[in-house]
Amino acid sequence: MQHFMLKTLTRLVNVYIMIIVSDYVQEIDDMTKLLKQAFKKASQLPGNLQDELARELMQDMQAEQKWDETLVKSQDVLDSLAKDALEQHKTGRTNRMGPDEL
Repeated sequence: MQHFMLKTLTRLVNVYIMIIVSDYVQEIDDMTKLLKQAFKKASQLPGNLQDELARELMQDMQAEQKWDETLVKSQDVLDSLAKDALEQHKTGRTNRMGPDEL
């Protein structure tokens, strides 16, 4: 009985490892060539710089995700503002201005 359980557990572990490895390989395959080069170069940096780079990258990705979520949540408001602006322009209630005149 113990031999059977050990053999079954070993098979499960092997399957799990195969899944992890295939996911990892897929993630690597999904990376662009430039990103792979950047990670390869970054892996040659001292550990503290690698960690700093990783923190900055993760913060940037989190900020980008938060921005995307904010835009999705406010899409109705933005659509309404855009329609109002177009309507004001069509009815002559807007003025042409340059960036220094805002």
